[in-house]
Amino acid sequence: MWVKGEVSHGVLENTRLDCGWYTDWMRGRLRHTNGKAKPDHDMNRISAADNLIINAQPDRWQMLVNTEFVDNIQGDGLLLEAAPGEPLRYTTAFARTHRLPRSGELSTQYVQRVVLGFSQDDDAWHLGLLFQQPLADARGSRWCELARWPDPEQDVFQDIAIESGQKLAQVLNRPFNIIPLRKQQPVEVKLNIPLPPLPLPVQGWTFDKQPNGWLTFERDNAWRNEQIRRIVWYSFWVVVYIILSLGTLFSDIALPRPEFLPYLGLGTAIFLAGLVIYTMYRLRSTPRRIVVDPQTHQIWGSVEEGDKPRWRMGRESIDSVYVSQVVGEEKGQPIVQYGELNLRLTDGGYYYLIQQEEAAPVRFTDETSQWNGHSEIVPLQNDNIHTELQATGAYIARALNVPVWYDHRLR
Repeated sequence: MWVKGEVSHGVLENTRLDCGWYTDWMRGRLRHTNGKAKPDHDMNRISAADNLIINAQPDRWQMLVNTEFVDNIQGDGLLLEAAPGEPLRYTTAFARTHRLPRSGELSTQYVQRVVLGFSQDDDAWHLGLLFQQPLADARGSRWCELARWPDPEQDVFQDIAIESGQKLAQVLNRPFNIIPLRKQQPVEVKLNIPLPPLPLPVQGWTFDKQPNGWLTFERDNAWRNEQIRRIVWYSFWVVVYIILSLGTLFSDIALPRPEFLPYLGLGTAIFLAGLVIYTMYRLRSTPRRIVVDPQTHQIWGSVEEGDKPRWRMGRESIDSVYVSQVVGEEKGQPIVQYGELNLRLTDGGYYYLIQQEEAAPVRFTDETSQWNGHSEIVPLQNDNIHTELQATGAYIARALNVPVWYDHRLR
C-alpha cells in the first residue's frame, strides 16, 4: 500500500554520507562476495548513499529513507514507488527536489529508459530515469537521478547498482542501459596541432572569428528567405480558400455536394493562417547568431547582431561540449549522415546548438588517418578531427575552457 511520507530536502542534505564512510560501512557488510557488495536477497533490500534503501520486489520497486539515521520523518520514509502498469508515485518533497509534477504521480509513458552510469567527477554510480522530450522540456533536463553509490574503486558496488536498475526497468517495462566506465578522463583540446582554419561552413551556418576575438555562428540568409517564402505561400492560399469558401456560401447557386466543403475550406484557411503566425514567430524569435566569448567563457544566442540574447550560459553551467555524428558509407568512402552539436550541462542535461541533417563528406583526412570502425564516445583531439562540425566543437570547447567529447555512431 502506498503511504505518503514527507522527508524535507534539508534533512536529506544534512544526512548526506561521506564517500569514504559509506564505502567502509558497506564493506563491513560484505560476506564472502570477493570484495563486492551484494543485496540482502531475503529482504530484497539494497542500501544506497544518502541513507536510502531500495526495496526491489518482482511486482514493486520502492525507494525509502532509512529511518534509523534520519529524524523528523512522517510515515514510513517512502519516497518513491513503482509497480507494473501503474504510474510512478512519490512524495511532494521528492517532487520538489527532482522537479517533478506536484500531483505525486507520473505516467510511465514519460519514462524513456532506466540508466545507470559511473561518474568520475564524484567516483560514484548514479541510477536514474531518462524522460521523454515533453517532460524534459518542462523540467529543463531529461535526467532524473534516483540513487547513487560512491565507489572510488568502480567495481565494489557495481553489481548491486546494476541489479537495482534492472529490477526498476522490469517493473516499469522500460529498457535498461548501462553507460560503460570511461577509464580515460576527458582531455582538453590539444593546441600543438592546429585546428582547420576559419571560417567553416556547417550546413546553413558559418562559423568564424570576429575582430574582437568572439567566435560566432551566423545563420545563412537561405533559412530566413525560406521562412519568408513559406509565409507568402501560406498567406496566398489563406486568401484563396477564404474567397472560394465565402463566395460559395453567399452566392445564389446551390451549395456543392457534400455541403460541408465550403466550411472545410474555411477550416483549411484557419489552419494555414496558424502556420503563417507560427512561421512569423519563428522568424522573429529563433536565434540566428550564436556567440562564444573566450574572455568571459560565456556563450549566448540572439536573433540578430546587437539584439538582446535569447539565452546565455557561463562556464560554471557547462560540463563539456558534445559532438555527435552518425557515419555511414557511400561508394566505399565515409560520409556523415547526421550530426549534432550540444552542450552537456553540469546538471546532467544537454543544450542543443545546431544540427546537420544533410549528408556531408568527411574532410581534413590525410593518408594516415583512420576512421574508427565501431561506435564509441571518446575525447575529441585535434589530430582526430575529420569534419567541420568536429572542428567547431573543438573551437567552442577551447573558448569555454571545457572538455570536448565525440559521440561516433555507425549506421
